[in-house]
Amino acid sequence: IRNVARCWTFETAVALGVDIANELPYNDYFEYFGPDFKLHISPSNMTNQNTSEYMDKIKTRLYENLRMIPHAPGVQMQ
Repeated sequence: IRNVARCWTFETAVALGVDIANELPYNDYFEYFGPDFKLHISPSNMTNQNTSEYMDKIKTRLYENLRMIPHAPGVQMQ
């Protein structure tokens, strides 16, 4: 949970084509970036316990949910 703010910050910067520093300026949400208050986190030695079957199940559920989202009507091109 503590990395959600980092993830959205990084993804927003990528989407905008902006490079941002690892040292973040103080802001209203600064406490969400604790304990080191930097954008990027250090890799840990935690093992990945996600199995291929589990990840396939998640992908299938995600694709099914995306398929159910109503789409915007198409615009005819002339």
